[in-house]
Amino acid sequence: MRAARLRHRVIPQSITNTYDDFNHPTKVWGNVLATSPASVWAAVEVLSSKEVIEAGGEQFATLYRVLLRYSTDVNGIDNSWRLVWGSKNLAIKSILNSDGRQRPNTVIELLCEEGLQDG
Repeated sequence: MRAARLRHRVIPQSITNTYDDFNHPTKVWGNVLATSPASVWAAVEVLSSKEVIEAGGEQFATLYRVLLRYSTDVNGIDNSWRLVWGSKNLAIKSILNSDGRQRPNTVIELLCEEGLQDG
């Protein structure tokens, strides 16, 4: 993959179970990368958009394809993670690793959705 395609910065986040002041369990999103910036280069492309009637109201969902280069920064990525792209939270729905290897320059394709979940 040509580096010029990777022109967007996305922040990988995972969810952590914590407890609030009243000892109630709560879920908090946190950056996966401890470094600054906490983002990685990606190619983000809109695939489709749809309108969904759910829970008595209309919602819109947009499907994205996100391409990343494999690195130790995204090792362990799974469907419980999300990507923050600007002001959008993209829930990871599917992970496709073209050759199944985990080594530098391997392309990881993610199918992500915005709009129906907090992801």
